[in-house]
Amino acid sequence: MAVIVFFCLSGYLIARNTKRRKTNIFSDLFSSISKRYLRLMPCVAFSFLVMYILIKLNLLFHEDIVGLLGDECVLEYNMFNPNIFDAIFEAVIKSFFVMSEYNSPLWTIPWEIWGGTLLVLLQYWRPKNQLIKYVAYGFLILGCYCLKLQYFICFLLGAIIYDIQRLTLDQNLVNGARI
Repeated sequence: MAVIVFFCLSGYLIARNTKRRKTNIFSDLFSSISKRYLRLMPCVAFSFLVMYILIKLNLLFHEDIVGLLGDECVLEYNMFNPNIFDAIFEAVIKSFFVMSEYNSPLWTIPWEIWGGTLLVLLQYWRPKNQLIKYVAYGFLILGCYCLKLQYFICFLLGAIIYDIQRLTLDQNLVNGARI
């Protein structure tokens, strides 16, 4: 549940921040991805280094990892011989695109990167009729559900909440209501 709330909040904040600085789609997309990557990568790299050292020193075994996580569905992960070059590659590149072998609890990282990218791209689509936008969001949510990309739905819901809040505030300003 916490991950779902986190992704909804991320969607809200990404939508809000993208609306504010909206200059050029390519510069905003590059800025969004690079800032997120530079913010996350040092922590991810450190956790990979710790996992590599623990596994290499035989202080943490595959069975221990399954026990710590309490879930046997992770049996397919962490079944590898630790290699420093693989650990570095996973820490710096691979873990940002797919689930990691070294540190499976970081499965949220690719969702965060791709969910943020989706929202930055969506913020540049500004149809004149808001109904068209919400119908398109509905189809996106349905598509994400059908493709089992349920965490993208959280990002979309956060963006929709921001958009509705912004429209409500704009309408209140037009009507002269005090905020």
